[in-house]
Amino acid sequence: MKKIAFSLSVLAASLSAQAELTELADFDLTNVSGQAGVDIILDVALDIGSVQYVDTDTGGGLRIEDIHIGGGEGRTSLLGFSSPGNTSRIDNFKFAIDVLANGQMRIQGAPVAGAGLGVVDFEISTGAISTTAAGGAPAATIVDSINMYGGATGLGIIVNNDNSVYLTTTVGIEDLDIDMTSSLSTRIKDAFIADSDFIGNPFPQVENYTAQFTFLLDAQPDGINIDFVNAKFDMGIGMVEIGDGQIGSLLLDDVNLNGVSLHIAGH
Repeated sequence: MKKIAFSLSVLAASLSAQAELTELADFDLTNVSGQAGVDIILDVALDIGSVQYVDTDTGGGLRIEDIHIGGGEGRTSLLGFSSPGNTSRIDNFKFAIDVLANGQMRIQGAPVAGAGLGVVDFEISTGAISTTAAGGAPAATIVDSINMYGGATGLGIIVNNDNSVYLTTTVGIEDLDIDMTSSLSTRIKDAFIADSDFIGNPFPQVENYTAQFTFLLDAQPDGINIDFVNAKFDMGIGMVEIGDGQIGSLLLDDVNLNGVSLHIAGH
């Protein structure tokens, strides 16, 4: 009798625990299915030793070494702001993902509200970019190094039902350095890319430091079309060096690529 009573007690306790677990699981599932979409907050720093493309027809290739993607830690300004509080990571950038009733997917990225300056800093650098001969042996060095620092205020992606993709980014490049000493004996220093109202504005606001670029990517049977829907910006180069000498700075005002199309295909 005691054994039966003990067994019934264990069974009752198990059923009670299972009921609680089931109720909690149902509550969690209700919360997930009831959401309008999915939010993802980016926090990343990435290092890649090398990336290599190989032409299958010839065996030659292109190699990019020492790729780094992260934040601008140690930088004292960002798009006109001083002491931006950068970290070594790309962080506080939030993506909201929604799939509409018609199947269209929309991804909207923006800085996390209340975090920092409302601009997400990034720093991207590479080592040598070079060609390789068949078998992977080094050939010619095209670029010795690239370093790019800037900030982003928005990123949008729309995937349409016809598989075309709209890509919009609002970004400013505060400092771009390109070393092409090995190939062209040339260095580009302190270049920037900003909104088309940046040059000539004595007191630029943060929106003047960022330019919007919108592309339409459309897959075709023989390749992919890339259309510049919106790409208007100001660009400057702080210094161009050729050999041992400096040839000065360069400003490009109101560069407009709207309507430019590219078609990329294999051969």
